[in-house]
Amino acid sequence: MSARLLIYTGKLKGKALALPPEGKIILGRSVQAHITIPDGNLSRAHCAVSAAGKGYKLEDLKSTNGTFVNGKQIEQALLRDGDRIVIGETEMEFRTQKRFDDSETKMDLVPVGQPEPAQAHRPAAPAPQAAAPSGAVPRLPRVRFCDICDITIPKRDMDTGASRDIAGRLLCTECVGRLEGKNLDAAASVDRLLDELRAEVKRG
Repeated sequence: MSARLLIYTGKLKGKALALPPEGKIILGRSVQAHITIPDGNLSRAHCAVSAAGKGYKLEDLKSTNGTFVNGKQIEQALLRDGDRIVIGETEMEFRTQKRFDDSETKMDLVPVGQPEPAQAHRPAAPAPQAAAPSGAVPRLPRVRFCDICDITIPKRDMDTGASRDIAGRLLCTECVGRLEGKNLDAAASVDRLLDELRAEVKRG
């Protein structure tokens, strides 16, 4: 079953996350999560969505502020078409393929990387690897977004360094270009310049 998470509020507003048909994805504040959401109200590994039979399951990962479905706090829940999910400042709607519609064409569709399912065949490793500490989030493919304009940053830009981390904020190549000619030498003014740039982008 194909499904998506449509994001209506928060830092990723306007994104439509295409859920993988198998495996599990983790959402949280950590850059190691599959979906990184820069929200101080979220735990580093806040919740997980995983394929479950012919549907999907949502699980709270012992987060500090909780995971909510249709206004009720949950530990885990099987998702139904139209369910509203809230974590921190982010409100999402779970949509199955039968309800994909034209309203989503205005949203930025983001395919989400996922770990291999546990039952998948894997070639033998040359040497065993140490198990990750309990509760740690594995370093797996993830989606990154510009902290100024919120667009998706291509992996190639991350690999080549075309996108840059400035004062703790990740900028896409376009926003890096927008900063050309601005005085970034004075450390005290960097945050102010970035805030002004974000406001300019939002005004269009």
